[in-house]
Amino acid sequence: SVFTNLIPIITAITSYFLFNETLTFVKLIGIIIVIIGLYIAQNVQKV
Repeated sequence: SVFTNLIPIITAITSYFLFNETLTFVKLIGIIIVIIGLYIAQNVQKV
């Protein structure tokens, strides 16, 4: 499911606000890669 792939992103963002966890450049790149991957998986038509 798509929501399963969003759990790490939601966790990173929540920990940033609740626990003052830092969002490093590497974490942000990872979040972007996951979002792009989800977009491709949902929108690419099967051949």
